[in-house]
Amino acid sequence: DFWRTTRSLYGAAQEAQARGDQLRALELARKAWARDPNNSEYGIFLGRVYLDTGQVKAALEISQQVMERHPGAGALVVHAQALDLLGQPREALDLLSWYLGQQPDDREVLAMAGTIAARHEEYYPRAVASYQQLYRLDRDPRVRRVLVKLLTSLNRYPDAIQLQEEEVAEFPEDQEALHLLALLHYWRRDYRVASDIYQRLLEKGAENSKLRL
Repeated sequence: DFWRTTRSLYGAAQEAQARGDQLRALELARKAWARDPNNSEYGIFLGRVYLDTGQVKAALEISQQVMERHPGAGALVVHAQALDLLGQPREALDLLSWYLGQQPDDREVLAMAGTIAARHEEYYPRAVASYQQLYRLDRDPRVRRVLVKLLTSLNRYPDAIQLQEEEVAEFPEDQEALHLLALLHYWRRDYRVASDIYQRLLEKGAENSKLRL
């Protein structure tokens, strides 16, 4: 690989990762970083490959070096992931929260803060806060579904119901979404509303049966 340019090494590392050859990706990424340790893009990529290959402490060290030279979201996210995998979720979340205090709409950092917090039950409220901000930015149905699960786990049924009603309105033919809305009302002890929704489900099921016939 000595004949390759640094950029070529990096490109080859990306290609190796894309085809699932993580060891080759790691080898090439190390060489690119060794040649140009001031390039944050190379360092962030190397950190991610270290994570993918289970070398968490190495990922922590590389991301720290990148953060010291070029503070930014990419290295921060790798560093937070490494901290979480090393059993330090609070430190990871505090680091991400510090960054979000300056850049509250950074989608990559919000998503990682939500992901890490959602892995630990004691941090579910922090996960909700991160995903709520992310949802306000994009109204992504995937984020909404995660939020509904988290809110339900926290027994925050009114908030979960509001979001699930949005899901049903956006996907009116999704019977599972309607069924979950009924369950949320039932768990909230809104039995009459839950019963009305179940009736709608039965009627829709009957209609579908007639169509199939």
